[in-house]
Amino acid sequence: MIEKYDSFEDTDTNLNVPNNGNMLSIIMEDIIDAIIITEKASKVPTFTHVVTEFVHSLSYIQIWIMWKKLNATENTTATSHMLGVITWISRGLMLEIILCVSCNRLYEIIESIRLSALLLLQKSCSKEDRRLSLNILRALNIRYRKISACGVFIVDATLPLRFSFVLVNHLIVLLQFAFL
Repeated sequence: MIEKYDSFEDTDTNLNVPNNGNMLSIIMEDIIDAIIITEKASKVPTFTHVVTEFVHSLSYIQIWIMWKKLNATENTTATSHMLGVITWISRGLMLEIILCVSCNRLYEIIESIRLSALLLLQKSCSKEDRRLSLNILRALNIRYRKISACGVFIVDATLPLRFSFVLVNHLIVLLQFAFL
């Protein structure tokens, strides 16, 4: 990858230095390629992580509800199990929050690149700057999209909130079946 930039032969005729517009355009293409590769590589692991966390959390909560309903164990066992459930759910939520904050930071950087290209396009008078801005905007519009988990949901800052919302809704249903 580095060799591509070292052997870059397109030079400005006046200064005999590499044309920064073309190099920036190539670098932007490579950044978008890296994002696409990351998105493709993380689709299934992200999806399985979220689904596994959801199923495990509901299963552990269901077991705790059954124990409480049947009074099958002493209070220390049920309490320790509940602490384990809370720890498990918190761990899963923290992992999702870390992933979502990282993805959200990436989205902010991409959006700042888009805004910078728009500003350069708006204020620039030179033909090279306008072409660079248009190439960056075109590449972002055509090839960039937010990271998704198998197309089921987008990994962004709202994912932990949506996960918690669905988990609480299912918890309410489980409690209704158990005690009503």
